Amino acid sequence: MQYAGGTATIPILVHLDLKGAPPKISYLRQLLPLLSYHSVSGLLVEYEDTFPYQGDLSILAAKHAYTVDDLRLFIGDCAHFNIAVIPLVQTFGHIEFALKHEAFAHLRENENYPNSLCPSKPDSFTLISAMIEQIASFHNTSPAIHIGCDEVFQLGVCSDCKGRMGDRVWSKAQLFSAHVNRVAVHVKSVNPLLRVLIWDDMLRACDVVTLESSRLKETIEPMVWFYGAQGFPDIWSRYSAVFPTIWCASAFKGASGPTATIPDLSLRVANQQAWQAVIEDNATRVTSWGGFVLTGWSRYDHFGVLCELLPSALPSLVLCLTILNHGKFTPETHALASKEVGYPEGSLISVGELKVMPSVDLHRSVPAAAIWLNSIRQAILCNAFKKFIGSDLFCGWFHQRNIAEGRLSRGVVDQLLGQVEQLIEDFDKLIFESQCLLPDVFDSAICEEWMDTHCRTYLHKLRKISNKMEQVLQFVR
Repeated sequence: MQYAGGTATIPILVHLDLKGAPPKISYLRQLLPLLSYHSVSGLLVEYEDTFPYQGDLSILAAKHAYTVDDLRLFIGDCAHFNIAVIPLVQTFGHIEFALKHEAFAHLRENENYPNSLCPSKPDSFTLISAMIEQIASFHNTSPAIHIGCDEVFQLGVCSDCKGRMGDRVWSKAQLFSAHVNRVAVHVKSVNPLLRVLIWDDMLRACDVVTLESSRLKETIEPMVWFYGAQGFPDIWSRYSAVFPTIWCASAFKGASGPTATIPDLSLRVANQQAWQAVIEDNATRVTSWGGFVLTGWSRYDHFGVLCELLPSALPSLVLCLTILNHGKFTPETHALASKEVGYPEGSLISVGELKVMPSVDLHRSVPAAAIWLNSIRQAILCNAFKKFIGSDLFCGWFHQRNIAEGRLSRGVVDQLLGQVEQLIEDFDKLIFESQCLLPDVFDSAICEEWMDTHCRTYLHKLRKISNKMEQVLQFVR
């Protein structure tokens, strides 16, 4: 259950981002043998509004939230496979799912934006404490809890925070640290055995003196996230001088753009390779690596559209896990991952080129692999749509000016109309296929959102173009 990267060995965890597209528990249970096979030792589970909050917090639970019985069943199955479940609950930034509600809107740092909590209002800590108590008590066998704290875009801007910083002569970094420490101490009061993790990005601008004086090293362990191939933040000398344990986070999905439907496998491989280099370069500097998390985002934030669905990203996850367990990316590891997902050609990465549909043995592939292929088909059609509306033929002969003046070539418009009708037919088939496949994994609301966002949007535009072409052709001789 370890990452083999040069001289370092680190436990592997997989992040489940359940906001917006929570798979059915039956599907999540199907994934556990796959994760166990790849030596995954833990799941970082970001519930957001899918946790079955009770009492005064019940308003936070979405209609598609899991039931208590479902989660107990899943956590029990995880224990059977020796996979720890570490809950992630946002307690500072990215807390839109709570602050969007009128009952908690007064706790916003900026009244216009529900993404950041005010750390100075007494009721803020009341809310966070209650959330932590319910999450921590439910996960009473977890080794750690992640309290978020990334991208606190609104910090120290409200009158309460400005007054507090003025009275205590605090910087924004000190205001941030005070809230994080308070939350972490409360976690320890609920369960002294819990390790407390946070995302690191709000600490990246801090020097060693600021980090030392914050006393964060006594309460939390930072998790450094980086999803690119280059441009790593220059933080290792500072972090290693302060924090005894540092965690790492790459990505297997949710890092290819907010509207992506399949991961960019070349970039995902490059991301793992970048992390391998960083770990090896800092093997003697960092005292302890807490764990290596493969993140899998479902939305860029609570209000964003759905990006890659979990089944569509499993081949990426398999590829990334294979790389991590073998310590590097080679033709051999590529071939192993390709074969495991039913792509024996050993060229899984070429799927990302989106030119033709791959030939996949679904009987030897990952759970719900048909949804992966469905997403590839969607991505190919999306590219075809963009290529069509950006083509010389469409832009040069069906411009709004041409239409307004009636300067149209019937031959060209007939040709364009044929292309549009073919795309409409292909998108209709895609939607029908999606309607058959998605309900096996997701509830009806998620299925509809996916098809509206990634299928019907293009279909509506194409039909509008088709109707316009048929209309103008009546007057072209």
